[in-house]
Amino acid sequence: MHFAPEIDHPVLKALFRHWVAARGDHLMPEPGAIDLSALPPDVRRHAVVYACEPAAPAAGDCPRFRLVKVGEQARERYGADAEGRFVDEVVRAHDLDVLTRVLESVRRDRVVHCYRTMITLAGGGAVPRAKLLLPLGTPDGVVTGVLGGLIQTQAPDQGTLDDTYHSRFVALDALEDRPEHFR
Repeated sequence: MHFAPEIDHPVLKALFRHWVAARGDHLMPEPGAIDLSALPPDVRRHAVVYACEPAAPAAGDCPRFRLVKVGEQARERYGADAEGRFVDEVVRAHDLDVLTRVLESVRRDRVVHCYRTMITLAGGGAVPRAKLLLPLGTPDGVVTGVLGGLIQTQAPDQGTLDDTYHSRFVALDALEDRPEHFR
């Protein structure tokens, strides 16, 4: 399956292209293969690298996710000190639940995940968001991190702003995108 057509934002598509190039012939790239400085500034500002860290024995089986590299947009959203902190220390309750579930799915199921949602604002109106999450890991297929991109766009001028959630994902072993598909 070619996943690139499912990504409708140019910044997220560029991030996906970088990930595809970094993975080469492997199932997924290793975390060290991702060089955010190689990304164009408008893409880099939306990028985040998460590390999957084992859960404490008392916490059950779910790992925690640490923000390892944080683009400017994520710093603006989560705070200047977000880099190095855990997601559950910087993300609000509802957003945390959604983000943690999706990150855990990417890790556990070894999938590429792209989703769009409309966030309704308390004072009225809404903000559309799109997020792309790409697994990073070892050559033998263990996911140890996630490369993500988050885009907030302007709400449409017309139409309804119903809460919506659209999600697409594909298993790594079914992913057929290669660098030459982007030329």
